[in-house]
Amino acid sequence: MNKRLEETPQSVIANVHKAAQLLKEKGSEALAVLTDPKSEFNDRDAYLFIIDVDKSLVVSNPRFPERTGGIFAPCHRVVGSDRSLTGFAGGLDAKRTLLKLEGVL
Repeated sequence: MNKRLEETPQSVIANVHKAAQLLKEKGSEALAVLTDPKSEFNDRDAYLFIIDVDKSLVVSNPRFPERTGGIFAPCHRVVGSDRSLTGFAGGLDAKRTLLKLEGVL
């Protein structure tokens, strides 16, 4: 088995760009490579999850393949039971900013 490479922020970013290029070049055919647990995209502690934002759908989830096809809600879009803005790791100001940029607020 290959030695696992140490993950750095730079290596994660480079891997995302490489995966994006593969998707751009091969389209849906790239999903076979991206979802393969033994591919270069899944041999470290970081996993690439491919999401169709327009459809709110998980397209590829190599770590939990059974969740592929699942619907997701971006965490900044989640509100409290009383419809208040709550619980966002980036802070409520950042949550408001994101929602304003999306035209929700």
